[in-house]
Amino acid sequence: HPTAAPSGQPTVQPTVGPTAQATVQPTAQPSATVRPVACDDTCFGRPNGTFTIAGQPGIYCANGMALLQAGTTELCILSSIGAPGAYGVLPSVVPSSCGYLSAAAVAALAQCASAVKLED
Repeated sequence: HPTAAPSGQPTVQPTVGPTAQATVQPTAQPSATVRPVACDDTCFGRPNGTFTIAGQPGIYCANGMALLQAGTTELCILSSIGAPGAYGVLPSVVPSSCGYLSAAAVAALAQCASAVKLED
């Protein structure tokens, strides 16, 4: 049996949340237009290295992804104890860095991203 028969009358007004009842009018199409993403706005298809991505200079790309944060080096362990170069916001992050990109840079990159991958 693919589906069951409807269990109630259609609602007249839109519902606040999901419901099993049908509505009188079909759902409108999304009004926001999808912005096409230029290849220059992503790391997709780029070799490993540093590029200007989505208007943000110094973005390190690896395996088609932008590196947003790095902190696994020995320098980072020492800097957490108060040594120079403490972990924090950096203008550019590479695998050997000890820090992360600014919120503004991450927001700009997120406008063109299709996914986020978190790893230690």
